[in-house]
Amino acid sequence: EDTRLSRAWLAWTSTGGTRIQAGRQRIKLDDDRFIGNVGWRQNEQTYDGVTLRRGIGNWSLFYGWIGRVNRIFASDLDAGRHDHRTHLLNLGRALAPGHRLTTYLYRIEDRDQPALSNRTIGLRYTGNAEWRERPLTWLIETALQSDAGEAAPVDYSAEYVRLELGTTFASSLSPTVGFERLGGSRRPGRAFRTPLATLHAFNGWADRFLATPDRGLDDLYAGIGGRAGKLKWQLTAHDFRAESGGDRYGRELDASLSIPLFDSASLLIKAARFESDSAAFRDVTRFWTQLSVAWP
Repeated sequence: EDTRLSRAWLAWTSTGGTRIQAGRQRIKLDDDRFIGNVGWRQNEQTYDGVTLRRGIGNWSLFYGWIGRVNRIFASDLDAGRHDHRTHLLNLGRALAPGHRLTTYLYRIEDRDQPALSNRTIGLRYTGNAEWRERPLTWLIETALQSDAGEAAPVDYSAEYVRLELGTTFASSLSPTVGFERLGGSRRPGRAFRTPLATLHAFNGWADRFLATPDRGLDDLYAGIGGRAGKLKWQLTAHDFRAESGGDRYGRELDASLSIPLFDSASLLIKAARFESDSAAFRDVTRFWTQLSVAWP
């Protein structure tokens, strides 16, 4: 059981479009891979701090200073709230319609869990084109991470790479193929980490890799989604291996079905099956059902 104040903030917006927001707030940057609100969980992740957003022509700027992260766990647990001295900088530019380049610098300093602290600098490019009268979309992203904070337990550096390509057939089938690498090492505690991400959305819904294994993670995945009348469905398969050494961790199949009940309500059914190829992980099967109702 938990009762918490999820968001409470005061904002000021200038006539030129600058917005300054102070208080407890939701922060979602890009696709939540590094900074997100973990909206899938019962308690969302929110941030106590000050943020600035500014758009100038094709440019967008975000800066945030974070003093506390209110995590998904119960408020009375030590894991429920972490004190921070964190700086988030995200700068993006629209190069052309459908093409965007983003660079970011996230210095995460977790005072309660120094092992989660890190400094990440990265570059992200999303684009689209038409090939044989079919739309193509892609994502290319790379980042380099190192330790941060005075109390960091280890000195390390680790790399991140993500490549993704998608298209659409017959206006209703959307296949996607991708590869994501979170660097690791044969020495413990030196893997790439993403402590503020919406982790459930990445590396399989079975949640076997919420923390990156010490030897890193290579996730090769392929999926397809579509619609059948009012129904919306998705299937995704993953093959997981160690980035350092190449040992197999396992494979996973994820499936979801969204059913609209009426204009303001929908039912979501999800399933995940992870089969392990490593003594470090066990097989797991998970099912979810979720009813969503919206009202003014």
